[in-house]
Amino acid sequence: MKVSTGVSLVGFLLIVPSLLLQGYVLRHLWLWFIVPVLGPPVLTQAAATGIVLLARSLMVRSPPEPDRRYETDDEKAKRLIGSYLASFAMYGLFLLVGYCVSLFV
Repeated sequence: MKVSTGVSLVGFLLIVPSLLLQGYVLRHLWLWFIVPVLGPPVLTQAAATGIVLLARSLMVRSPPEPDRRYETDDEKAKRLIGSYLASFAMYGLFLLVGYCVSLFV
């Protein structure tokens, strides 16, 4: 299946902010829950993003793909952007819930 250059570029450009956001969330959850209980060093943004990259590389899975032979480039772009927006919303929710729970620790 051939994917247009524009769709590939959008996907690549969304990977970086997604990884940075996931690293940011991990850093704060680490600071709120692990540091007070176990006392390890605080994670930097770079270290947290590296841990996210490591974890994601170990958990790579490929779900069965539906037949998308007739999907247009616009549909591919919308699906790609939608999946990244869902990822941002999910990690934002993790951060919010983690912060609320940290208030009681």
